[in-house]
Amino acid sequence: MFNMRDFILSIVDTIITEWEENKNPFRLVMISAKQCYVCDKIKTSIDELRCRHTDDFDGYYNRRGWSYCTKCEYKVDIAEKIYNESKNYLMYSQTKFMRNKDLKFYRISSNPNIIPYLQDKTRVEKNIGNSLTFDNDRLFVPISWDAPDGNYHKMIKLSNIIFFNRNHFGDSFNFEAKKNLGDKWLTYINNEYNYCNVWCTILIKLWKRNIPSGIIREIFYYWGDI
Repeated sequence: MFNMRDFILSIVDTIITEWEENKNPFRLVMISAKQCYVCDKIKTSIDELRCRHTDDFDGYYNRRGWSYCTKCEYKVDIAEKIYNESKNYLMYSQTKFMRNKDLKFYRISSNPNIIPYLQDKTRVEKNIGNSLTFDNDRLFVPISWDAPDGNYHKMIKLSNIIFFNRNHFGDSFNFEAKKNLGDKWLTYINNEYNYCNVWCTILIKLWKRNIPSGIIREIFYYWGDI
């Protein structure tokens, strides 16, 4: 006798099993042009198949993603959402506001012979890494710049970038990307703005007391990089 309940449970169980086994992205190289790697079925037409790369460094430069058929597209949608939310960085589509800008930051070199200074004409590029990463309770940005002796890269706290580029970042986070970020990431970003505001308050008080710029620079250096 046909049992509808068992039939539905069987379908759901199959969907969950297929998704669990194939949810993680993999390198989309040397793969079949006819196989769906979610349901493992061979398709008669390439029009039934799709490829999707992850929206991060691994997707753009290591060719990681999903190869699937149109019937399994909804499973990949779920897999991609969970993948994105599991990472300690934002996707490229969420960090467009960081790129294609000439930026400045306060550089404290690991070389003790280099006096801390304001580095200009820097940029955030996709090929350096994911554009905004959360680590040790702070947000970091991969910055690169050109110098006479070559090209340099460095991970910089977002607050440092905000502080010296207020013309672009403003006093609070009001970019269009805001509507696509969850509360967790908005909190992280707002915390970086708070760091900037604290430093602004400190600097105003120091300037009002006519503290020499050299001493202010030393405070920046010894009190902790912004």
